[in-house]
Amino acid sequence: MSILKNILVCVGCGLLLMPLAAKAGPLMIAEVDTGNVDCLFFPACNAGPATTGSVGTFIPPGDVGTGLLTSRTFSAASGAPEAGYTAYVYRVNMGPVAWGNLDNCVTKLMLDIGPIAELRYHPVELYPADVFVVTSGAVPNGLGTVGLSSAVQTGSVITFTFSHPICPNGSVTAKIPGQISFFFGVVSRTSPKPSTARVVYTLGGGAFTAARVPMH
Repeated sequence: MSILKNILVCVGCGLLLMPLAAKAGPLMIAEVDTGNVDCLFFPACNAGPATTGSVGTFIPPGDVGTGLLTSRTFSAASGAPEAGYTAYVYRVNMGPVAWGNLDNCVTKLMLDIGPIAELRYHPVELYPADVFVVTSGAVPNGLGTVGLSSAVQTGSVITFTFSHPICPNGSVTAKIPGQISFFFGVVSRTSPKPSTARVVYTLGGGAFTAARVPMH
């Protein structure tokens, strides 16, 4: 059983699962343009990353259709400011899902990520950030519309809370078409491995689905 699943079922044993190198508490979030990330990972600032990715699926109870969790990773090129680091980028997509007999949306995403790097994503930033959200620039299949309100690390697990629920088509809650989050992510020194993520629903409970995370 993964650490993420252990934390969810083991009340009071979280301290036993916390690696010393991982942060604890709220994380700093930076809203970025794709160019900000390119300049950290590519010497010329203009080479789009060659990504490796996977897609996990989930079916919110009461809805019709399958939600998607995209995981993408790319490593910094030799000579780039962040050479030796790998970016881990995620997006929740409720576009393929329609409202059914209930109105169930996604409010959070939980990932067993481990230690992450703090980076200055903007040249003029005084303080580094732990998490980035891509809110502008050229992004495959569009930017998305839903950002993050918070990211909190407990041991090796980070809980990303969305700025508002990501809802299906026909949602009474959202009253707009099926929603997609912005791409958001973290940076780590370690290589990717297959793992599981947990999506959390507005009507309670959640589901595990496939994801890629740093080795730790």
